[in-house]
Amino acid sequence: MTAANLITLSRFILALFFVVLILLADPVNESIRLICLGLFLAASLTDALDGFVARKTGAKTMLGTILDPIADKILLLSAFLAFAFVDTLPLYLRAPKIVAIAVLCRDMLIIGGCIFIYRINKKIHITPSPIGKITTFLQTTVILLMLLKFSQMNTLLYCVAVVTVISGIDYVYRGVNLLKT
Repeated sequence: MTAANLITLSRFILALFFVVLILLADPVNESIRLICLGLFLAASLTDALDGFVARKTGAKTMLGTILDPIADKILLLSAFLAFAFVDTLPLYLRAPKIVAIAVLCRDMLIIGGCIFIYRINKKIHITPSPIGKITTFLQTTVILLMLLKFSQMNTLLYCVAVVTVISGIDYVYRGVNLLKT
């Protein structure tokens, strides 16, 4: 197990603590919100750190290639689902539920597509698309802004939902092209 893989695995643990705190905390408790912010920031930073460590040490592994995107999906999806379930935002903000559904559907589509392509081709090599990277960045940013109680969340959340859907369509398109080769 490489250092980069251990860093990636820490993202799973940080995501778990983050979700548990969101689900169990009183939404008006500022100290819990700040702890959640710290946990999410730390988990987000491990995404950059694991790749940096893997490149610097020359320790890129197949396990890391698989675990890293799964850790990203677990962190982001669980955060959106936690926010959607507890309604930590004011009642007029229903966008977290829409984003959670969009993120869940996109990720299930990507995972299902990867499994399908692997079953057909007996191999798979999926690289993140530019729109996929933008989507991950926007999803991460909007979660941070939710934790910071940014005032224009509805608009941002709807934009993230749209970009998430576009990213899902892009991955379907790319998957269909993989099946043609």
